Amino acid sequence: MDAGVEDIIGIPADKIKPSDWTPLSDMSVMIGQAAGMKTADAILKYHSGDLPCWGQEYRVQSVGREVRWIRDYSILMRDEKGEITGSFGSIHDITELRKAQQHLLEAQKMESLGRMAGGVAHDFNNLLTVILGYAEMLMNDALPGSPASRYAKNIQKAGFRSSELISQLLAFARRQVLSPEAFSLNETLEETEALLGQLLPDNITLTTRAFFDLWNIYADPGQCQQVLLNLAINARDAMPDGGNLTISTENKGIGTPNEYKIPEGEYVLLTVQDTGSGINEAAQAHIFDPFFTTKPPGEGTGLGLSTSHGIVKQSGGFLFFKSKVGEGTTFQILFNRSFSEPISESDLPEECADKPTVLLVEDDDMIRDIAARVIQLEGYRVLVARDGKEALRLFHGETSSPVLLLTDVQMPGMTGIELVHYLLKECPDLPILFMTGYTDHALPAGCATLLKPFTSYQLRKKIIEMLAK
Repeated sequence: MDAGVEDIIGIPADKIKPSDWTPLSDMSVMIGQAAGMKTADAILKYHSGDLPCWGQEYRVQSVGREVRWIRDYSILMRDEKGEITGSFGSIHDITELRKAQQHLLEAQKMESLGRMAGGVAHDFNNLLTVILGYAEMLMNDALPGSPASRYAKNIQKAGFRSSELISQLLAFARRQVLSPEAFSLNETLEETEALLGQLLPDNITLTTRAFFDLWNIYADPGQCQQVLLNLAINARDAMPDGGNLTISTENKGIGTPNEYKIPEGEYVLLTVQDTGSGINEAAQAHIFDPFFTTKPPGEGTGLGLSTSHGIVKQSGGFLFFKSKVGEGTTFQILFNRSFSEPISESDLPEECADKPTVLLVEDDDMIRDIAARVIQLEGYRVLVARDGKEALRLFHGETSSPVLLLTDVQMPGMTGIELVHYLLKECPDLPILFMTGYTDHALPAGCATLLKPFTSYQLRKKIIEMLAK
């Protein structure tokens, strides 16, 4: 063996003993323990002369050195009498290649899971929109406190919980359709603090520090609250004997270079810090992996942190953490500052004397019925179409153009995106609001989205925001 072997196992080439070059018997998942034993057996046969040549990939480790992956090729050299006089071959360190292969494998698994979640999400969120919509109508019609009112409320709760499961699958796969807007994280912190009062036990002290005059960010408020809840619940589980949970916000200007290794700019920093058990180094490398959890079976899905990571990344933010066993964990999230101002309902008169017209396009009969009722109850005139072709006919048959287009994205025949391209040619200033449970198509710039499943309040609020612009 030549001196290059020293770079692999850290032992001078002239001092390497066979025992230093024995593959590990506890091979990784990619090889398996049985294959590791087979590799070791093949090496012994090769050295004894029972095998004329050798070729294998395996792991080696010497004292004080990390495990390395080796690609080993060798052929025995014999004299005229057939006696072994030596061997000739090559040894390559393929550790980084193996790591890259593993990352690719994980990426492919994530992509497959994302496709599956996306395929389920579209139809499932359509059904949930119908369930939540009619449950809300039942609640409005039923007498307060009556059995019918309670039943409708339970249906609504079940619908929301089902929606959260789909959102989690899409979020960690980074396929969630976000509905961003300008808002202050202090509002999210205030709302979440009330929820955490019910989720945290008495032996955990919650401290919140909201930065005065905090900058706005541009993200999905509901998803940001989900991130904050996930981090807080993880902190709670890390403090079974009690402790302190501190959540704070602050404005942060970041230059170049910086400790976070991110572009310079103005950011809003959200910090979640606990005094819990901390995370060991082995687990730290996997905490954002989907389905990875250190909790006992039945007590964790492993989706909380992976979901949070996906939401933050998809929102253009950055998520960091530091942890030490016995000293707790700190998560930091940096969102880009937004210079836009939030839109409130007061920006639009409650009564619209001119009865503005909304063109509603939705191929699902029940969703179309629910959305049309909500729009009409708000005093708007609504044109209802079941597909893109009918929408174009209604649009061209109107003496006055609609003031808003509310359309589904995925429809048979002409998609919502294709419909928008046609209408924007004739009416470039037409506000567009897409309804979608999931789409893997890029939406036209400047268009807003309303995520399915949605409630009557969310639909009304979104229309008000669109018309206020």
